[in-house]
Amino acid sequence: MKRYVVVLSLIVLVGCEGKLANQAVKEAKLAFEEKSYDHAVGLLKLASDESSNKKYEIWYEQGEAFLEMIDYDKLEDFDDLLLAWTDLNLVDSKPSFVKEEAVAYIKDKLTEVKELASGTLESRETKEVIELIHLIEKRMGTLKIFESEIEELINLKQEMEE
Repeated sequence: MKRYVVVLSLIVLVGCEGKLANQAVKEAKLAFEEKSYDHAVGLLKLASDESSNKKYEIWYEQGEAFLEMIDYDKLEDFDDLLLAWTDLNLVDSKPSFVKEEAVAYIKDKLTEVKELASGTLESRETKEVIELIHLIEKRMGTLKIFESEIEELINLKQEMEE
């Protein structure tokens, strides 16, 4: 009889842990959408701690890498941002909501570079922007996910070099 009670208790305990972890992941997704990244990663940590689901651990590690990535917010830190992006991808190559948020963040940064390059075309102070675009092209030139953004930057760079 004691054995059945222990087994039943373990089943209930594991079931509750899974619900808490699932709820934490749902809230983490919402926090990512609201750009509350620290909170989101904290929730992913909770999910990882409360569940044996390997996917939750991977998302937490990706979240940590994402937080490192967004520390490099200035355009002059773009190389470090791209290295942190690489770290995020090394955690797991499969798509995830964390990775989708990272892609959106990088696309926003590439848009900033494009706007900077467009403005520079008018002012003719192009050397630093050309170097930044060259760095982006070098680091990201083969990434299909950013293909259109990189192509636009390369075209702008070519205009600046004329």
